[in-house]
Amino acid sequence: MQFSFRQKLQAAIFGFLLVFIGLALGFYFTTQRYEYYLQRSSFAHNVLDSYLAVSNHVFKKLSAMAEIVAVGYISDQQARVVNMQSLRLEVAEIRQVVNTEINLVKGSLEGDTLDSELARLSEIEMLVEKIIKSSDEIKAHVNIGQLSAAAAELDRLQSHSIAGHFNDMIEAALLRAGNDADAIDSKTYRMGALITRILPTITLIVMLLVLPMTMFFYRRLENSVDILLHGAGRFTAGDLEHRIPVEGEQEFIQLAAGFNTMAEELRSHQNTLVSANTKLAKIDQNRRQLLADISHELKTPLTVIVGESDVALRRNKQSEAEYRQALSRILEMAEHTGRLVSDLLFVARSDAGQMPLQLQPLSIDKLVSKVVDSFAVSAKQKRIDLVLKCGVDDQIVQGDSGRLRQVLGILLDNALRYSAADGKVIVKLENSEQDAVKISVIDDGIGLSKEDAALAFERFYRSGEAERYADGTGLGLTVAKAIVDAHSGQIWLEGQLGEGTQAYIVLPSRLNDHLGAVA
Repeated sequence: MQFSFRQKLQAAIFGFLLVFIGLALGFYFTTQRYEYYLQRSSFAHNVLDSYLAVSNHVFKKLSAMAEIVAVGYISDQQARVVNMQSLRLEVAEIRQVVNTEINLVKGSLEGDTLDSELARLSEIEMLVEKIIKSSDEIKAHVNIGQLSAAAAELDRLQSHSIAGHFNDMIEAALLRAGNDADAIDSKTYRMGALITRILPTITLIVMLLVLPMTMFFYRRLENSVDILLHGAGRFTAGDLEHRIPVEGEQEFIQLAAGFNTMAEELRSHQNTLVSANTKLAKIDQNRRQLLADISHELKTPLTVIVGESDVALRRNKQSEAEYRQALSRILEMAEHTGRLVSDLLFVARSDAGQMPLQLQPLSIDKLVSKVVDSFAVSAKQKRIDLVLKCGVDDQIVQGDSGRLRQVLGILLDNALRYSAADGKVIVKLENSEQDAVKISVIDDGIGLSKEDAALAFERFYRSGEAERYADGTGLGLTVAKAIVDAHSGQIWLEGQLGEGTQAYIVLPSRLNDHLGAVA
């Protein structure tokens, strides 16, 4: 599977983003953990210091009691009160620190260990209170002179059940506190090393990887953009033959292909303009020639009319048949001249936007059927098979009945005129896209080229094949196009030389105007 430049860039950015987010989260959580272990380390050392202080205070307390019993009096009552208060404060300090640490590690296995530590601390605290109570009793016996009772109480205090048990528990507590402090200090050290050495090293490695990848994408982008800019500059300078290399990433391939297509279309447009200018010059030449031909055609029927009239008037004795024959020739020439003049006037009005239309709802299938029927005799005379294929039923269009008949008449007349005997002309009526109807007139006559099809609707234009095959003025299709355009429709020709011609008309339908429709 081939990935586009955009997908690669997005993947790289997304990967870098994930790495940086991972590093940021690593720094954050490592820092949080480091702070956590710093607090734990502080708590562990405080507990260790407090246990040491309790041990020292108890040792001082026992030594002081032995001194009192030995000398028989109390030398410094205030110091002993302070020692007792300090002893209780140190035990309370241990309890507070352990409770604070329990809240810090709540929900972990270490919390259970600290709960056990509190239980052991309670036992130590109970022993401390027993020691304080025994010391108070010793001082009371000494104050009233009962030294033997004081000595007996001192022996009980120094026995294994109180002082010995306390010493065992305080040594175990100091060992645990020391081990905890060492373990937490080790973790704190490792976290500090991770923050100060390992994570910065990882960050540096990531940056060293990001830099070449960034340069890679930059160079690919720069090279592709330079190629596109160079090609655009060549096009701007008028070099439409230049083509941008279609290579590299998918997006730039598409851009290059788009620029190349644009250049090709511009070049084709230029060639088309040159060809169009050539054709226009030829059309203008043909127009001048055809105007001369039209003048000749107007002159010819007028000459015939004048000549026939003059002959008819000069002869003294003519039969009725001769007069009728002369009048028939005059009428034929007059009708021909009238049609020519009418077509010229119609085209002139169309160019001026003054074509008068009598629009009304029409049943197009009935109209086409009637026009085809009107050409049946002409087709039969030329031994041409005229076929109507109607694919719609009572289809309505808004149009001028007479003008649309005229268009169909022009197309059918051309189809019959330029088809050989025993040929075939097909008229098809069918629905088209977007609420429109399509009329097709298809023959198997002399056909026409693509150039002729493009110029056929020009005024006075007639192809060389058409001129050799039959007479005409070159105005029929011009008139037909003007009528179709006035109905907001389309008309065009297709075909090949020697293989027939296809004429197509597309008219917008008016499906809501069925009432009052006429053919």
